Amino acid sequence: MRERSLNTAPADTPATTPTPTIRKRRCTSISLCPTLPTPRVTRKEFWTARMREIPSFRCNPWDFYEPFLILGSGSSVVLCNNGAEIRAMRTFGVASHDEEVYCFPEIQHPNFVNICERYLFKGKIFAFTEYIGFSIEDLLFHSIYPTEREIACIISQVLAGIQFIWSRKLDHPRISTENILVSSKGEVKIDPTIFPDDREHTSADLNSLGTIMLEMMDETRETLKSTVVDWSAEAVNFVEVTSSSTPDELSDHVFITRSRGAEILTPLCALAHFLVSKDVSIDGNAGRRLG
Repeated sequence: MRERSLNTAPADTPATTPTPTIRKRRCTSISLCPTLPTPRVTRKEFWTARMREIPSFRCNPWDFYEPFLILGSGSSVVLCNNGAEIRAMRTFGVASHDEEVYCFPEIQHPNFVNICERYLFKGKIFAFTEYIGFSIEDLLFHSIYPTEREIACIISQVLAGIQFIWSRKLDHPRISTENILVSSKGEVKIDPTIFPDDREHTSADLNSLGTIMLEMMDETRETLKSTVVDWSAEAVNFVEVTSSSTPDELSDHVFITRSRGAEILTPLCALAHFLVSKDVSIDGNAGRRLG
């Protein structure tokens, strides 16, 4: 098994950046976004922002991955490294050659899902990412509503990711219940492979953060103050100020500063595991069956 470098240097050039290895590809690494301009950042800023080109290939991804699970959300879980590792997979149709230039934003930050690699094959783009777990949308679909302390923990981690985007002046990703994922360890990550429809649903508009919080509270801006649920004044005020504050200002809000660590999400993660897992099925091509 031979490791593959992210750079596109000749084979006799020493590699400088280690990358995830599946197996040797019998195809040429290509850029699916050759017409995009070079990021307008200095070399120092480039590495501070921890951006890198996603390894991209024009070949059959099923030569290196195995089908495993199909999730209720429409995404899939696949096996790699001889079945020793699992990854999430999403596919995107390519209607024309011009659409091949779309680049996923590769952001290396604790609150962003890592994109491992992508393939262009038979008119589709296959994106393989680290597997995290369930989404906030999965929770709400099963009528699982987090407590105020759990909401504070989730929002604080999403806000940390948004702060990073703003501070590095990177492209704004979508911010919605669909692409905010929670791991079994309580890690909250933004999935950048789910594209924004417009500016109103991205990290550029912090109203999106207030909207997500309201969805987890099962409230609207109109019902928030008159609801029978005893939300704290800090929680109510945080929702109100999302429309007029910067990420740095929100991070100093008492609702965020008093939030607890990821361990507070342990009961929520356990509950989600038992309920959300009902929407999981074995992929018909996985070569295994349930009794």
